[in-house]
Amino acid sequence: MNERRLYYFAIAASVAGIFMLFLLPQDENSFFEVAQQCSYKELTITGRILSAADKGSLSILTIADASYLPVVVFGSENYSGAINQTVKINARLSDYMGKKELVASEIKFLGKD
Repeated sequence: MNERRLYYFAIAASVAGIFMLFLLPQDENSFFEVAQQCSYKELTITGRILSAADKGSLSILTIADASYLPVVVFGSENYSGAINQTVKINARLSDYMGKKELVASEIKFLGKD
């Protein structure tokens, strides 16, 4: 009988946990708000490349540090082979079509995780 209760408790806790994830604030927005309030123009972030989307003359990298940050990289280099590598990126905070973004000025590869 205890196994059945434990099973129902586990299911209820899982459903409640998933629901709570939707209620939490997005870290990306708070990062950009803090960076803008501090009036940082140039930032340095270190994180792991989670994904890379090649858009022709630019690439959009998703970097995982404390949150998930989109970083725009201009140029024709393809970063799809760099997924899971740790990078240090110098970037500037920019507005594009009403949204905040980071535009990379320098990328240094630190290795694979």
